[in-house]
Amino acid sequence: MDIENDKSSEEKVPATPESSDQAEEIPLKTRLYVSSDKLAILLDSPHPGDGLQGLLDDVETRMKELGLSELPDRSVLEERISEKLEPDSQIIGLVMVEGVEPIQGKDGWIEWEEDFFMTGFKVDDESGRMDFWERLEHLCVSEGQVLARVYPRFPGIPGIDVFGEAMSCENTFDLEITIGSNIEITEEEEYRTCSSGIDGRMRWANNTLAVDEVYRVHGDIRFGTGNVHYNGSVMVEGDVKDGATVDAGGDIIISGLVEPSNITSKGSLIVSGGIIGNENHRIELEGGLHARYLTQAEVLSCEDVEVTRDISQSNIRTLGQVIIPQGRIVGGEVTANRGIQVGQAGSPGETPTTLIPGTDYSLPGKLAEPRERAKSVSTEFEKIKDITDSVLQRKRMIAESEFDKLMKQQKQLEKELHALHATIMEIKRKSTKQAVREVHVLKRTFPGVRFKFRKMEFSIDELTEGLHVWTKDDGKKQESQASAEVKSK
Repeated sequence: MDIENDKSSEEKVPATPESSDQAEEIPLKTRLYVSSDKLAILLDSPHPGDGLQGLLDDVETRMKELGLSELPDRSVLEERISEKLEPDSQIIGLVMVEGVEPIQGKDGWIEWEEDFFMTGFKVDDESGRMDFWERLEHLCVSEGQVLARVYPRFPGIPGIDVFGEAMSCENTFDLEITIGSNIEITEEEEYRTCSSGIDGRMRWANNTLAVDEVYRVHGDIRFGTGNVHYNGSVMVEGDVKDGATVDAGGDIIISGLVEPSNITSKGSLIVSGGIIGNENHRIELEGGLHARYLTQAEVLSCEDVEVTRDISQSNIRTLGQVIIPQGRIVGGEVTANRGIQVGQAGSPGETPTTLIPGTDYSLPGKLAEPRERAKSVSTEFEKIKDITDSVLQRKRMIAESEFDKLMKQQKQLEKELHALHATIMEIKRKSTKQAVREVHVLKRTFPGVRFKFRKMEFSIDELTEGLHVWTKDDGKKQESQASAEVKSK
């Protein structure tokens, strides 16, 4: 019995239509082939009848021709075939040899002891109204309270294909976490336990975990009270008035409104009312932003921007997601690296509105220093290389000790240059990995709305219901007029 050999074919099942009386069974050709992932050698064959030993001889011969370094025991092959044989049956896709599939690893991660970060506001049971003074989150913690457990990366286990070659796993990375103030660490066998060292407010922003002491302002921050600069969290029991400055090392919680002000925080900004800004005042956050509305606001945020009602004529840039499912974005420009989810985009008046998902506004800043250093190192490297090359080509004479010194410098600069290029590539990789180039408009998109993606942009020319726009890795636009249910990515 001759067996056809195929190193790269996928498993193919012959067509045998059973529903037609006129259909004739297509004879199955005997062949031995390797699966596309190289984790199995498979056999297709008609029933061998009394010729099982002959089939086994041919299988072993073809396995050698495929390049197997070590053949399975003949009794194992015979047992595999015999187990699948039934009277007048064919053998289709029978696994004769199996490799070992690699077990993919997992990046490091953090597990929270409780759901500290519940979003939204409490709803009155009787009236059904949302109470914007009462958030669902509970970040106030006690001394000794366990907050989270941090697990290291799992590197994965390499596999082996049917030819005995190693199959590698994808690279994994530890969670880059900074332990801030008032956090106590206990090293366990499989993880690190993080507990609070004081009674205070927990902060998790920009991968920094801390517990901050809280500074309370009983009333408004205004001209008479002065600006606020505090290393922990700040709670304002009133408004932040026009022209004020609030600079906090932790979260900022404001019970009232925010007028045009300069606000910076190493945590998040939570405003029970709304925010009114202008081009001369800016909000910069290492955490996220929660507010009822934003009007003419200038915002830079490292995490999600969640708004209840509307974002109007504002310039929003965030590394997180912009989330306003019950509200609208009208005018201005919204850039969100993790995508945009909005109830309504634009307005009946065709107000120019630009939505930019999947763009890391901080990338140029992150790349500036290593690129500048790489440029400087490259210039110095080329200068030294020109000298050493001219010496090696006997176009220039210098002392041997001086030449050795230059060659050492050249190697050091070359090594540094490679490291800088690796750093630049890693910064770009992380940015690309986090990007979600997707906008989901749950209700209506009006003319005047412009979508800008990395490789293309387009405008809406007519009223559109339920628009869902995203791009694949090749940059091609995908579009659907979907229902109000948000697709999770």
